[in-house]
Amino acid sequence: MRQRRFERDAERPYRLTVIDGELLRLMAPSKYLTTHHLADITGWTEKKVRNHARKLFNAGLVTVLPVDSVLFHDSPYGTAPNVYAITQRGASWLLGNGLLPELPRVPEASRQSYVFLRHELLVSDVRAWVYRNAESVEVWREGPDAWMEVVKPDAWFVAPVLYGEKEARLKGIVEADRGTEVEAVWQKKVSEYERLYSDTTLLTRWTGSASPGRLLVVTLTAERRDRIASWLAGSRISSKIWLSAQEALSGQFTEGVWRRPGQATLQPMVG
Repeated sequence: MRQRRFERDAERPYRLTVIDGELLRLMAPSKYLTTHHLADITGWTEKKVRNHARKLFNAGLVTVLPVDSVLFHDSPYGTAPNVYAITQRGASWLLGNGLLPELPRVPEASRQSYVFLRHELLVSDVRAWVYRNAESVEVWREGPDAWMEVVKPDAWFVAPVLYGEKEARLKGIVEADRGTEVEAVWQKKVSEYERLYSDTTLLTRWTGSASPGRLLVVTLTAERRDRIASWLAGSRISSKIWLSAQEALSGQFTEGVWRRPGQATLQPMVG
């Protein structure tokens, strides 16, 4: 008999493998991840992800969030996506098996509002885009782990990339737009980033470098991307700001899908 989506098969013993542990370790930095995200992050097929994620779910190491399918009718994840989150038991398992140096944060596993969940999944979209395109990912910090004293970005990453015969280290601070913030909120937010980028001591303390990379603003729609770009055109750090719509995150680093404030043409992230 087919096992129901939100019911654990708790009676069956589960022997976790190295592959299971690696999937759980990769889940830990993010609050919520879909099967599609995990396929990009691991390089596995979605079927393989589902099989191993089900095993972790049955063992109580991850949970599957209840989501309202009607809210996802226009989403890139499908109308009824599996949205995974690590549990306290999963976090303790990772620490106890030496797969993480400290206990990771455990997100809320209850039903979340549409705006909140779409925002968190947008952050995961960026993570999947980075993992799918980069040679490797040296750093991915998310949520409070990414905060830098004067700013509270959604994430910060460092990833080596290749394009043609060139190699570079792409560094980015991630701001996922909720779609509800007005111009004054974005002006205040960018003024805080202006302070960050001008303080090399602060940058070095939080990122280990005097350059934290680009400020990547990701929005749900291209219209919203262009509106925020117009708001930020006069910023002192406009050259650091790159904006993209969610749909562009399905592509490559070399695709011209990024808007720079004050510039008419879309540009690639690298190349």
